[in-house]
Amino acid sequence: MNIRDKWNTRYAQVTDEPKPARVLEENLHLLAHEGRALDLACGRGGNAILLANLGLQVDAWDISNIAIDALAGLAAERDLNIHVQVRDVENNPPEHAQYDAVVVSYFLYRPLFPALIETLRPGGLLYYQTFIRERVSDRGPASEAVAATARFEVTGIPGRGSYR
Repeated sequence: MNIRDKWNTRYAQVTDEPKPARVLEENLHLLAHEGRALDLACGRGGNAILLANLGLQVDAWDISNIAIDALAGLAAERDLNIHVQVRDVENNPPEHAQYDAVVVSYFLYRPLFPALIETLRPGGLLYYQTFIRERVSDRGPASEAVAATARFEVTGIPGRGSYR
C-alpha cells in the first residue's frame, strides 16, 4: 500500500467535524486576520476552516484525495475561501515567500523544515504541532521508536536565529 492509499483508507472512515490544532487555537491572537495562509498536510481541514473563518485566503494541501474532496465539500457548503489541492508536499514543497501563516499538525518530515521557513513572508508565522515521545493520549504513533523520532527543537528561524 502506498502512502496515498494509506491516508485515503484512514480518511474514508472519518466522519466527525474537522478540528483545528490546539497550537493554532491557543495562539490566534498572534495572527493577522488578513493575508494568505497554508494548511499543509491538512487532512480534513480543521485548520483551514478556522483560518478561512477568520478571513484569510487559505490553501489546503494533502496527499489524500478523499480528505481533500471532503474539505472541498465543506468549504463550498460554508462558502469559505479555501483553495484545496491534492499534493505530495515531500516531493512538491511550498514556494518561497508565499504565506503570512503556515499551519502543520500531526505531520513530520524534517527535510521540509527549510521550505516551511522560506515560504513565510516577512513577519509570517509558523504554527507546528506534532507528536512527542511521551504519549498523552491514544492518538498518534503507537511505537515508542516512531514517536521518539517526532521530537525536535526550534530555536529560531534562519535569518532570524537558527533551527535544528
